[in-house]
Amino acid sequence: MQILAVKPVRSDKTLCTVRLEPGRDGLCYRVPVADAAAHGWTFGRQLSEAECRVLAESHQFVLARAAAVRWLNRTALTRAVVEKKCAAKGFSAGNVKRLLADLERLGLLNDAALAANFAEAGLRRRPVGEALIAERLVRRGVEADIAEQATRQAAQTDGRSEVERAVELAERTAGKQNRLLQRPRTARPPAVLDRTLRRRVAGALARAGFDEVVAAEALERVLGPEPEGEGEGDVEGGGDGGIGADE
Repeated sequence: MQILAVKPVRSDKTLCTVRLEPGRDGLCYRVPVADAAAHGWTFGRQLSEAECRVLAESHQFVLARAAAVRWLNRTALTRAVVEKKCAAKGFSAGNVKRLLADLERLGLLNDAALAANFAEAGLRRRPVGEALIAERLVRRGVEADIAEQATRQAAQTDGRSEVERAVELAERTAGKQNRLLQRPRTARPPAVLDRTLRRRVAGALARAGFDEVVAAEALERVLGPEPEGEGEGDVEGGGDGGIGADE
């Protein structure tokens, strides 16, 4: 096929259109100017079938980049998520690899910056353990070492120790659960109430990602030492997920 026209795209100087057929509905590809220069896609040139496929693949790269920019304009995404979304759209592995490198070069895709912002926001929002923040980042597609580094840095910026954050959550949960457990319809003997409260606070600490050592210290600071014979189960039978259990 012969190239009938090559024109720059007014809205994006990095792109140009390459027309292979006449008419408004004729075969037309939008490709990077750099690709056109590299492959010699100029007016009047005859293209083989293989060259037409290369031209079409360059056009698909432009479509993939446009889709990725739209996604990233809505919300920050990790490299892994963008890669997965592109694959779901049917873009070739070669174009996806090229796209990811292009987005990182332009600063539109930055897992380290995303992880840092996520970790700092997570620690500001509510008291949680560093392990939980790192785990959530990994689930979002951030590499484990980047997630751990971002979480450590966010914890240093936060200024509170892991134990201090655990104590804050324990105090908050204990206050809420105390009010619930003192209601007439949930009245129980004091020993049962103490065990129930301790279990619910311990459950909240575990769900927030604090390890057993940190959780135990926070419990002791807030509720005092664990009574003799504790830990054999809650006789109320309601489990840790009772009314108003902290998330």
